[in-house]
Amino acid sequence: MQYSLAFTYIFRDKAWIEKLLLVAIFGALSLIPLLGLVAVALLLGYMLDLVANMLLRKPHPLPRWQFYDAKLRRGGNLLGALLVYNIPNLLLTGCTMTVLGLFPNDTGGAIFSLALLCCLSPLVLAYTVVSWAMLALGAARYAETDNPQALYQFGRLLRDVRGHLSSVAQWMIGALLVNLAVIALGLIPCLGWLAVLTLAMPWHGHMLGQFAVRARSWADRPSG
Repeated sequence: MQYSLAFTYIFRDKAWIEKLLLVAIFGALSLIPLLGLVAVALLLGYMLDLVANMLLRKPHPLPRWQFYDAKLRRGGNLLGALLVYNIPNLLLTGCTMTVLGLFPNDTGGAIFSLALLCCLSPLVLAYTVVSWAMLALGAARYAETDNPQALYQFGRLLRDVRGHLSSVAQWMIGALLVNLAVIALGLIPCLGWLAVLTLAMPWHGHMLGQFAVRARSWADRPSG
């Protein structure tokens, strides 16, 4: 994967300011309760359009803002999938906090709490890594087919993730690099926060697009 390209491709597009202006606005609106869910759905739909443009090999894949209803529908479906994929972690976290609350706040309780957390943390981490890889692959296929069922083909997604660990690992490294860049920008007051709201989605979208381009051919060749 071309990690550096995900951070620089935006500025090769002469209309990048126009295209990213609404990304920044919707990014700011996403911080507002309830209304923010609509903004997040629009941004996710925009990201799927970006991935679709990369699958079409467009030289400037950053989409223009149009067809808001389609973006909202597609992004809403992806937002729903995000919730579904995180249900196991939410349930496990809730059950763990309930169990921990049953023990007294003494040395014995503290030792048990620490032991329980040490046992459950690897499980949560393993599920998170696998589920996010499956969701990324499902999102890539949804961007190509516009079929929301692609997000929930759990058996196929898991099989393809397990069969192409090298490509999955490269996407994860790219996503981690984006997150580190976002964290670094977030440490800068005002301008850095604005940059995060504007650039995080296009950066992640391009990484996902690169992953989607690679994953498109998996059905036509053996895994390994």
